[in-house]
Amino acid sequence: MKLEPGSEELQLLRRLRKCKEDLDIAKKNYEEAQSKIVDLAASRELKTVSASDGYQTFVGTVVYRETVKFNAEGLKKELGARSYNKLCISKLDRAKVEQAIVAGDVEADTVAKFTVFDRSSPYVRLTEKASDD
Repeated sequence: MKLEPGSEELQLLRRLRKCKEDLDIAKKNYEEAQSKIVDLAASRELKTVSASDGYQTFVGTVVYRETVKFNAEGLKKELGARSYNKLCISKLDRAKVEQAIVAGDVEADTVAKFTVFDRSSPYVRLTEKASDD
């Protein structure tokens, strides 16, 4: 669909593109400033960096997100299968469900009664190409 130069759609798409460009630049600048504050705090052995201009005080606290990851195979070998399995939970395997439906072992209608589709918030994927004019 070719859009007229002053059309609302064209104006919105141009605005979206400009905002995306601005967002990319802002994100890069934010990440650079954040990295410098982390480095500064580390060099001074501080967790929090603060500064004031007399009107406002700015405080930056360095936060580390930690995720615990287990070496499941090693733990299972160390504990033994019986003890290890007591620490595990049973989880439905989507691929196995699909295979069972295809094989005819499970009815698709039965699975459908207990299936919910979770949709994310909509967003616009913006692409750009030269006009054919």
